[in-house]
Amino acid sequence: MGGGPSKELAPKIPETPDPAIAIGQFGADWLAFGAGLASWVEITVLGRLYLGEVCLLGSSLAFPLLVARVRSVEERRRIVAFFVGGLAYLCALCVADLYRSNPSSDYLRGWARAGILLTNVAGLLVLGYRRPERLMLFLGGSAISQLLLTAVGARWSDWKFGLAYPVSLGALLLLDSRKRTGTALVLLGLAVLHLSLDYRSFAGFFLVVALGVFAKAPRGELRLRLSTLTLAALATLGFVALYGITSQLSNNGREVQARRIRSNAERAAGLIVGYQFVKASPLLGYGSWPRSDDALVTWAVLQSGLGSDESPDLITNRALASPEGNEIRTHSMILQAWVEAGIVGALFFVYVGVLVVRLLVWLVTKGPLQRYYALGLFFGVWALWALMASPFAGDARLNTGVAIALLFVLVSEGRKEGVPLPAL
Repeated sequence: MGGGPSKELAPKIPETPDPAIAIGQFGADWLAFGAGLASWVEITVLGRLYLGEVCLLGSSLAFPLLVARVRSVEERRRIVAFFVGGLAYLCALCVADLYRSNPSSDYLRGWARAGILLTNVAGLLVLGYRRPERLMLFLGGSAISQLLLTAVGARWSDWKFGLAYPVSLGALLLLDSRKRTGTALVLLGLAVLHLSLDYRSFAGFFLVVALGVFAKAPRGELRLRLSTLTLAALATLGFVALYGITSQLSNNGREVQARRIRSNAERAAGLIVGYQFVKASPLLGYGSWPRSDDALVTWAVLQSGLGSDESPDLITNRALASPEGNEIRTHSMILQAWVEAGIVGALFFVYVGVLVVRLLVWLVTKGPLQRYYALGLFFGVWALWALMASPFAGDARLNTGVAIALLFVLVSEGRKEGVPLPAL
């Protein structure tokens, strides 16, 4: 007979104890919230680092205890596979740096960045495994952190870089996805808000998440009825139409159009430059923070040719004045890892993408409808976008770690109801 085991026949797997019990549950709750509050406070250790990541580094010391206490073979295999891949990526980065004789000021930052991604995920898993509410405390603290830093002028005060994250995260934490219709309508409203304020990626994320919530049946299965497909089509058409007229709704419509073109041109130019360097050395990377004046000039000229209203000289000079200087800019985690760590780095980030896709598919098609279902979808979709179209640094590094840990935890919670886990 086809299909997975029924809930009545599913084997009862012994409960895994809270891995943070060594800290004490009350203390671990406060640690999670405190790490969230410190999550966007920047400090300088080799390179840019967040104080919250230092807290997660301390929490990650209990990670071996977590692995030892996971009683599901499939869950343990999935967790271990991720960290083995991450260590392979770190080793490949070290080999490339040493072979290319890169300066220690660059490669120590690169090695730390790769290691911090792993300790972020490990620390969040220690805090949130078997206690997803603790991850919500971390995320709530991170939203407050960004609001406070924006209020005191330590972060951007605009919508995209200042207020969008805390507003979006606050709404996702308050929403109960089990109330499907109301949640989907709020999410559609957030999509419209972000698009109106020209944060296109967040607008797209919320549109996808809203449709994912509406298509989820109360018992957990995916429901593709005519009404669901009709709503999806209408919402998508409305989104496209609104995208086309948002510049007309603003007093500075030409500026909005120019900014969108510059953003698209920068991403496209990064992909072209990254492809050129990968083609020249597909197996061995160029190491951490690979630098090239020729790549910088090509990147600037390509942007101008792709429609940017800024001159190549202006783009080049602004890049040289930034902390990255003449670094090869790819604007894609996967491509950046390939340029820096070679084929091993690319394979690791591709594996991360495949893992995120599998976990998302499980949440949408098989997992029970949990309160934080929409939150998991949002971070999962965000992680996929970041892997393809964001540099591996700063905010993207921390949020990608949050997405991986959150999906691990939500899928693990679904296991309690006897639903088979997704394969690796």
